[in-house]
Amino acid sequence: MKKILSIILSGLVLALMGSCTKEIGPIVDTDAIDPIVLDEFAPASEEVTLVDGEVYGTMTFDKVDFGVPVAVRYALYADKPGSSFASEKLVCSVIPEVDAARVSLEIPGKDLNKAILSLGYTGGISSTVMLRVAAEMVSSTSNPVGEAVYSDSLVVKVVPFATGKTYPQVYVIGSYCGWSHDNTMFLYSYDESEENYVGVIDFGEAHEENAFKITGAADWNTGNWGTDANTDTTSEAASVVLWDDGGSGNITNYVANRYYNFHFVKSTLTLNMIQGFESIGIIGGFNEWAEDYAVMTIARNGVFYADIDVAADTEFKFRMDADWGVNWGGTDAVGELTEDTVLSQGGPNFSIKAGKYRVYLDLNDWNNPKGWVSAEDYGL
Repeated sequence: MKKILSIILSGLVLALMGSCTKEIGPIVDTDAIDPIVLDEFAPASEEVTLVDGEVYGTMTFDKVDFGVPVAVRYALYADKPGSSFASEKLVCSVIPEVDAARVSLEIPGKDLNKAILSLGYTGGISSTVMLRVAAEMVSSTSNPVGEAVYSDSLVVKVVPFATGKTYPQVYVIGSYCGWSHDNTMFLYSYDESEENYVGVIDFGEAHEENAFKITGAADWNTGNWGTDANTDTTSEAASVVLWDDGGSGNITNYVANRYYNFHFVKSTLTLNMIQGFESIGIIGGFNEWAEDYAVMTIARNGVFYADIDVAADTEFKFRMDADWGVNWGGTDAVGELTEDTVLSQGGPNFSIKAGKYRVYLDLNDWNNPKGWVSAEDYGL
């Protein structure tokens, strides 16, 4: 079906539209416009480790002719393979000069890194990412209007850099991630002993048939920890002892909940189940302390996050499974949530000023939960 759009554009870029100030409504048939054809892109042929302050690469291609005098922004988007760009993240963009026939889109490593981490990937881990360029008609405020014209998608492998401290980790690989090391979640050795590993794993909504194993690296040769004939098969067992062998079986004890916090002891191959739960959310004055609180999403690094709009200065807390049985606040009087704040079970509310925020909660280390608030990350 043709995408026939009536686009109302006002206050277009003066250089493109002369002194025109009245609204116009051009008709654009985007099906009749040739797609963007990218020139050969060198970084696509090999895995690239991103570096802060360096350019990842430059995409070049011909400008798109929309057939109307309109400003066009060329934007690069990133998403996970197989997602059809349903959760795409903006990487960078450029509006070329009016008389330019070609477009050169430089991709800063830090911008691609930020987009990749916002998709839930983890710093220091090889990641497969889809990229595509969109030609977007824009208003005078550079906001996209109407339907875009796209390039074909490009699949690249990159290693994003961590924005914080990195810790030794083991891979939890299973049915929830399609048995792919590229999509696993992790348990972390926060004491850096490489003996005790903890973390939250999201087994997904369809967790009733859940099965998984643990490996020491992104392969099956550096620890292949699963079950043997002596492993406890009790549902929701407090702990199970695993076996390191290529013939080990899948761990199938933990199917009752979507999320689990585990503690893996490497020397004894003991997997302890610390907590199973269905959801984590934010509740506060911004939603009138309603029972249908803001449910948080989990990233690949096991950190929960949610965006909230705060109309007026207020307070909030975190809750597990929409219940006050497990909730986190501060330790003393009401105060703002920062990266230095110590969270405590049942503690006082956090204060928050009016604005739009992304709120984070890290429950990987269950006994030492951490949270923070970022206005900059809102909407990523």
